[in-house]
Amino acid sequence: GPLIASYQPDALTTDDPPIVRVESPEEARELVREQAAKKPDFIKVWYVVSKRLSLSREEFLPTMEAVVDESRKFGLPVWVHATELETARAAAQAGADVLVHDVTDAAIDEEFLTLLRDNDVTLIPTLWVFQSYALVFAGQFSPTLEELRFANPHVLGSLFDIRGYDEADLPERVRALQKREGLDKPNAVHLGNVKKLYDAGVRLAAGTDAGNIGVLHGPSLEREMRLMHEAGLDNHEVLVCATLNGAALVGREKDLGSIEKGKLADLVLLNSNPLQDLRNTLDIDVVIKNGAVFDPDTLLSPTPEDLAQMQLNAYNARNLDAFVEVYHPDVQLYTFPDTPTHTGRTAMRDVYATLFEKAPDLHCKLVNRITYGDTVIDREIVTGVPGLSTLEAIAIYEIADGLIRKVWFIQ
Repeated sequence: GPLIASYQPDALTTDDPPIVRVESPEEARELVREQAAKKPDFIKVWYVVSKRLSLSREEFLPTMEAVVDESRKFGLPVWVHATELETARAAAQAGADVLVHDVTDAAIDEEFLTLLRDNDVTLIPTLWVFQSYALVFAGQFSPTLEELRFANPHVLGSLFDIRGYDEADLPERVRALQKREGLDKPNAVHLGNVKKLYDAGVRLAAGTDAGNIGVLHGPSLEREMRLMHEAGLDNHEVLVCATLNGAALVGREKDLGSIEKGKLADLVLLNSNPLQDLRNTLDIDVVIKNGAVFDPDTLLSPTPEDLAQMQLNAYNARNLDAFVEVYHPDVQLYTFPDTPTHTGRTAMRDVYATLFEKAPDLHCKLVNRITYGDTVIDREIVTGVPGLSTLEAIAIYEIADGLIRKVWFIQ
């Protein structure tokens, strides 16, 4: 970075900004030269226009053209954020190599399809990110089992924070969003555009735009692949977009992206056939990196604090499988200091299955956390329990063998 942009958010105005608004083509050329000296993989442009910003597509176009021209001098491809049809068209006409999002404001036309195909422009649909923001702010985000298992648990946990606010404390825009229905349905225009692009022979690469709200590094790729399938691509076509086309996107198709003699041995071996179900991409047997074989269960080693957060996330998601699997099969639960209440994962599953079923608005807010060695102490406020306005408690988690072995509750 930074991104070369038509707009710079005030919150990102720092001494080392990730996004820089450029005021002229020459300023853009200078910024490209500065970045080129740091040996980047590509130059990225944020082609954002709006009436509110008093910046038109036509006004920024000379800057867009200057970025492409200057980048070519250094052999650098240009990737462009342009989600409106006409800005995406202008970016492609200016020489963009990659469009990093689907067009979201209109159905694309034949001229646009021909432009991208004939100029070998790759497009990354990023379908999930166009749903994730609204679902999180509406309090309707429901993580998958794999997101609960493999995403950064502390980042994932923050996505439930909106549920801990009183409605009166939320901005009007968020309150209105929480009353909308159908947020879990992908936009038909987005899906239709993806199908048109693929059928026209435009190269698509699966990508998530992870780091945005609700889009998690790693497991959210499976969401993206399912949405591409929903758009009309078959499983094999989606897998090509996620492998070989992804390698081509970054100029590595000679080394990566498919199993061929002479290519790097970077492979994921599956137990189940992804051509039958894309979710089988998550049924991983082994991972091979540069010819070295890894058991996937050894690649992540959650800390005691991670485990406490993982079970809290699963609790707030009311995902029973994810919740109980971070507990030891012989877990012991106590009322502090030493009164046993439940023993074993099976008994725990029965108790919490009933709670999750009866309390659809269940939410646990973490107030404070102390970690000392293999012990984690959480102060919590629980809402949504039938018959109670709030429940305040302290939970003490003792970790052993990578699982939660004992829990004490203080109310």
